[in-house]
Amino acid sequence: MEYAREHGWLGLDEDWEVQHGLVNGDLAYMMVFLAVAAFGAGRLLGLDALIEKYETGGELLVERYPKLRYVLG
Repeated sequence: MEYAREHGWLGLDEDWEVQHGLVNGDLAYMMVFLAVAAFGAGRLLGLDALIEKYETGGELLVERYPKLRYVLG
């Protein structure tokens, strides 16, 4: 543990500097990442939207396999 701390592997020294306040670039990037994940970027632009509209045998794939909705969100 000391070796990792001495060589900066834990990110304790330079990653979260609060000299200019707690709201810095790291926090802003983290909030954007969490917002994109929470609001389902895949449903809007990714594979989730395609899978939800995919039809097999005249019915939607998510209607045929309802448990798939849990995976898609």
